[in-house]
Amino acid sequence: DLRGFARLAASYAHNAQGLVQLIHNYMDQTLPAITRNSGTVDKLVGDGVVAFWNAPHTVDNHAAQSVKAAMEMLAQIRKLNQMLTPEEVPFVLDIGINTGIAVLGDIGSKRKFNYTALGETVRTADGLENLCKQYGVNIILGETTATQVANQYHTLELDTVDSETGTMTRIYTVLDDIQAQTVRESHNRMLDCYYNGRYDQAIKLCRELRNLGILTDYYQAMHHRIKIARMNQADENASST
Repeated sequence: DLRGFARLAASYAHNAQGLVQLIHNYMDQTLPAITRNSGTVDKLVGDGVVAFWNAPHTVDNHAAQSVKAAMEMLAQIRKLNQMLTPEEVPFVLDIGINTGIAVLGDIGSKRKFNYTALGETVRTADGLENLCKQYGVNIILGETTATQVANQYHTLELDTVDSETGTMTRIYTVLDDIQAQTVRESHNRMLDCYYNGRYDQAIKLCRELRNLGILTDYYQAMHHRIKIARMNQADENASST
């Protein structure tokens, strides 16, 4: 999905044709990344795209294929943004990827139906996409996807969040080689401190990591989240006394 599409559309308030052409160009540049990596484009919902892998035909290594497609889509977005004028609003693409069981088939009514996917796996993928802005990243992987692609991509754990089923699940993003080598050790220490309630140390590490210029929006977001957790911890300690 395009982040901040309302703002983008507002900049074309008096040029509907220009907005339509812009979206056509965006779709033309990004959708081929899905199909050439063995994905099936399910539907287009405004500026959003829903796609799935491993159906209707079996796709070997389908989780990795979906991540490859996502990274190619982001590369195309960067190229599109380079061609914009300073007055134009840049594209920001958010992608959620989840792996699991889904119901697939021709679903709808007698008058209108389409071949689509339904179920918790699909809803979770949508939820992951919605978390991208909150965590300041462009790709969020579910835990199963991250496990399946770990041998091919540098995955980085971001946080542990509540799933729709009420269980806690870990979420991840993807880095290139240089980014992973630069941040992984300190990042893992930061998460360990965060998970274990050592919030002062976690905040210190967030500041150091943010200064590296990699995932700066994420580390800014985590800095804020950890400060809130530290405040809640202090309130709980005060209440217990």
